[in-house]
Amino acid sequence: MQQLTQTDFAKVRPLFAALAHNLTIESILQGLTPGQVWVDDVAAPETAVCWYGHRLYLAGSAGDLAVQEAFRQLFRDIYIPAAQAQDKNAYVLHATSAWQQCLPTLLADWQPIARGRLYYRLHGRGHDWTPHLPPGYTLRPVDASLLADTTLTNLDWVTEEMASERPSLADFLAKSFGYCLQHEDKIVAWCMSEYNTGKRCELGIATDDAHQRKGLATAVASATIQHALSHDIDDIGWVCWKDNAASIASAHKLGFTLVDDGSAWFGFFERVIHLAVQGNLCFQNQDYAGAAAWYEQALHTDSTAPTWVTWNAACAYARLGETTPAFTYLRQAIAAGFDDRQHLLTSPHWQPYHDTPQWTAILQSLA
Repeated sequence: MQQLTQTDFAKVRPLFAALAHNLTIESILQGLTPGQVWVDDVAAPETAVCWYGHRLYLAGSAGDLAVQEAFRQLFRDIYIPAAQAQDKNAYVLHATSAWQQCLPTLLADWQPIARGRLYYRLHGRGHDWTPHLPPGYTLRPVDASLLADTTLTNLDWVTEEMASERPSLADFLAKSFGYCLQHEDKIVAWCMSEYNTGKRCELGIATDDAHQRKGLATAVASATIQHALSHDIDDIGWVCWKDNAASIASAHKLGFTLVDDGSAWFGFFERVIHLAVQGNLCFQNQDYAGAAAWYEQALHTDSTAPTWVTWNAACAYARLGETTPAFTYLRQAIAAGFDDRQHLLTSPHWQPYHDTPQWTAILQSLA
């Protein structure tokens, strides 16, 4: 496949028509996001792939086996090194229907995980977007003064998101906007615009676990939408995984309308993380046996896997009632650095074990 220059980007717009609700594509094609576009034929493209960071979009004809192989080589030899050079450790791939059946085979070396992906849109005129804050929370714009506030303890949570969709913090401040909520000296929620293009943008949003179910997502999103409308941006997108019930509930509460119910493929370049995340998906679905099997694979792949993998394996076995591996992995997690005694005490996975000698010994080790 061959890389297009920006002057030729318009050639592939028709190929991406079925994926055009994803604003990243149009932002790349207009040169507002510094992505890449590759095609099978520069003069008359029938297949195209574009990407920026961890997001890829694949469209056009997939019937030619040579083109399929060309995409696989592009993914392996060009995309992955470029993504890793930008400190990306994962990818999310959206594809038109022509490509969907062949992707699992083409990308078998990276074991892509298919997952439901939802896209919502909002035309926000005619609604009062005044944010309503619970007592004790302060609304702050994501701007230079926020970045300069040395009293905040977790500013990196915001700056990481700013840099995830823009090439730099300065680029975010020049082209995007957002708001966050501060509680004491900590940012506990944020909502930021992404891929601003003409009258459109998308929103990224997050709330700290300890501050959820207080209406913070609605408040911080309302402030961001209000800002968007004041700058003549009235077509706003919201993207989330189909199993993200909290995000879906927030989108509905804010009045977003579902416009695409499809699938995307995702994965992690580091094999141990990729395996462990598949365990997490099983755990979320209460398939604890499946989760334990994936965690076992991850831990046998890399004995220096992150501590959370060992902790999750312990919890999966605890849910299964398999005491020996549960406490074996729990002790290994503690030896690797897990020391959150309060989290252990309140974890629902371990409630049935509170009267056992093994539990007493674990608590003594954390005293």
